[in-house]
Amino acid sequence: ARPPLFVRSLAKKLRRICGVRNPRMAILPGQGGTVKVGLNVMRVLARDFSSLGQTKVTRILEYALLFPEYQGRFVFIGDDGQADVQAAEVMLSLEAVGLNSRGSMVKRRGSSLVAFVAVHAVQKGGACAVPDAERRHLVARIRAKFPPAAEPPGAPHFDRAMTRHRFFYFVDYKDLAEQLSDAGWIDAEQTQAILRAVKRDRVPDLNARVAACDLKGLRRAIAEWSKTANEADEAELDSFARAGAALPDVLRVHLVLSLPPPGVVSIGVQMLHCSCPASNFVWPGAEFIPRLVLQEGRARVSTSASGEDGLLVFPWPCDALCREDAHPAVDVQHAQGALGRFYVILDESAAAARHGSITEVAL
Repeated sequence: ARPPLFVRSLAKKLRRICGVRNPRMAILPGQGGTVKVGLNVMRVLARDFSSLGQTKVTRILEYALLFPEYQGRFVFIGDDGQADVQAAEVMLSLEAVGLNSRGSMVKRRGSSLVAFVAVHAVQKGGACAVPDAERRHLVARIRAKFPPAAEPPGAPHFDRAMTRHRFFYFVDYKDLAEQLSDAGWIDAEQTQAILRAVKRDRVPDLNARVAACDLKGLRRAIAEWSKTANEADEAELDSFARAGAALPDVLRVHLVLSLPPPGVVSIGVQMLHCSCPASNFVWPGAEFIPRLVLQEGRARVSTSASGEDGLLVFPWPCDALCREDAHPAVDVQHAQGALGRFYVILDESAAAARHGSITEVAL
């Protein structure tokens, strides 16, 4: 639930849920109006979430009237930071609703409106804001108050011995999937699909690897992501396609060197030609000889530079190239400033540059 003022931007922020080509999403607006939004902000800062919790309960009742066919199948997932635990208890007590002949809301006795509620344990500084003991106490108390569902609509019909609890407290979605599976709300196939999605979410972000011109990281991420690509959502597929389209450009800005043979004590990279249309610079022909400057680490510390002959030499073995997370850059500089940058990696592919070979790299 979000205030109406903030709803318009949610389709972009939640593109994984809304989709890419025709983004759409059903939104439960929170309390509207600039004044009410301001008051809600003040309540959040003061740790007073009671009004927000009441609004969430009201909204789900309104939602139930809009989609009566889903009554008993609704689930609520919230955080333990904004009265969602208190709202959870109210939601679990709600009975299915309808409208009478006069248009008033009436309860349908004996049928729950919400199937189950799951509350996410918010973490601060790597630790849960609500201690483990307190979370366990809340789970035991709320489950005792709201007994397991016997035959909930929409739940898989397999082992009737499973206890379909209606309240869950989880740390991450892997944890929630395993809890829901143990309780019989989802089957084994659905559980494994969620666990694969969680693993896919932990793969380094493809777009970030493209932005960083990280060829090794991008290749690894694409290979890992591809294992479950058939289960990806629309936003993931769009990101994957963009990364794949960018891969040739990322490759072009990398000088790919083969692993030197035994006995080699240094590696030399010599510039034979350099052109930069944006700076109207061409060498040979320009007055100044460009310099190659090796930059290492995230801080990009200069460790070595080429001489007047354009030859950049660094020792072998070279820590800047051999580390697993190594991503050294070479800046091409001239008297008026930087012309551009390319990256260097070691690779055993057939296209890798070897002793005496000439290759071209983009800046």
